[in-house]
Amino acid sequence: DASTQAWSGSVTDLQQAEYLTRSYLLFSAMGVNRAYMYLDNDQNSPTLHAASGLTRNGTPKPAFYAIEGLQSMLGNYRFSSIVEQLAGNVYVYSFQNISVPSELIWAIWSPTGTGRSALTTLSNLPGTPLFADEMPITSGPAPTIAFNMLGNNSLSLNVGESPIFLSFSVPVPEPMAGSLILAIAAFAAKTRSRRTATHAKRPLWRPGQL
Repeated sequence: DASTQAWSGSVTDLQQAEYLTRSYLLFSAMGVNRAYMYLDNDQNSPTLHAASGLTRNGTPKPAFYAIEGLQSMLGNYRFSSIVEQLAGNVYVYSFQNISVPSELIWAIWSPTGTGRSALTTLSNLPGTPLFADEMPITSGPAPTIAFNMLGNNSLSLNVGESPIFLSFSVPVPEPMAGSLILAIAAFAAKTRSRRTATHAKRPLWRPGQL
């Protein structure tokens, strides 16, 4: 719940957007195929589940733009691996484009709720980093986050509780289809050869042999 009316169960509009976005990212790593957000619109009432909408009295809240941005950035991507998962420090999840395998995105955030932000070094980069966008909370393009390239295939950037989406161009292995087809053809030819040889050695049946 994110209400402008203070009460013990409320979080800020920004925190609602952060927790929702991070929840969907966590679900993807858990193998959850589908998750639903409750609810679409609220009346800003300071009671349980009465201020948990993506819109408030029909006006989009930051959570609306955050989820819209998540769909826009990762809609054609699928979870591929956990790169880093340090409680109280940083989470890094990798997502790959299902249509363009050379496109990869790291979702990066601080798994905290205290307003934490820290300069973070990311190592063993999977490819060439292109740009980094922060979770949007207003209409328009997502905010761009600066990062500094370091030696030894690493970079540094400020990571906070709003997820950052770092895009990469990654090398893709050469197609193995041709080699696989040749291997299958060779196996089939060898199998036919063995069958022919076995048939040639098999004696003819004669009456009285059974």
